[in-house]
Amino acid sequence: VVVILPDSGFRYLSKTYNDTWMRSHGFLEEEQEILAGDVASAGKDAVIAVRPQDTLQMAIDRMVENSVSQLPVMDGSEVVGSLTESVVLNRLIDEPGAKDHAVSDNMGPALPVVDHNIPVRGLTNYLRDAPGAVLVRDEKGILRIITKSDLIEALASKNH
Repeated sequence: VVVILPDSGFRYLSKTYNDTWMRSHGFLEEEQEILAGDVASAGKDAVIAVRPQDTLQMAIDRMVENSVSQLPVMDGSEVVGSLTESVVLNRLIDEPGAKDHAVSDNMGPALPVVDHNIPVRGLTNYLRDAPGAVLVRDEKGILRIITKSDLIEALASKNH
């Protein structure tokens, strides 16, 4: 006679049902943490930007030419603002002649610049706020942009 008594696993919560314990004892593979630099360098060129003195038309042309929805505004190597398609659209609806105005008259807050070694989990606080993108400075000092859609793509491909 065989009697099977099911166990709820309550006594094993700190071990069997704990992924950290399972990994440290070799039962699960180590997860490779995705870093901001990994997402930013995935087939991306250096960031496309505009200067504060450029016209809104120049910024629009750059957005269309490069199929981007937002641009950092840079004064030399310093990020001083940002320009999103929604800001541009609202501005052109309110004032069609605004395309000849300077970017500095239309720009929003500067995109945050983060180190390439920051884990992707650390980017969520930056991406929650408008305009929803961060700039990543790689080890050579080159800036690249990460948007919410870039992060979604990276996380989805990690799980495949």
